[in-house]
Amino acid sequence: MVLGLLARALPRDNRALWGAAAGLAIAAVDLGTVGRRKPAISRLPLAPQLADHALFGAVVGALTRG
Repeated sequence: MVLGLLARALPRDNRALWGAAAGLAIAAVDLGTVGRRKPAISRLPLAPQLADHALFGAVVGALTRG
């Protein structure tokens, strides 16, 4: 679901950069809501989780067309 939404919503220019930014926005919501309620997630270091979300968004942006 998120993959399809990102693929459609990202601007045509600099899609990987916009995707990374979108991934960080998703991380803010994801880790701020779900992460707080799940002890297994909240115990994980924050930096790798942010990097994972940003990289996911960048890859989606780089490999999809708008």
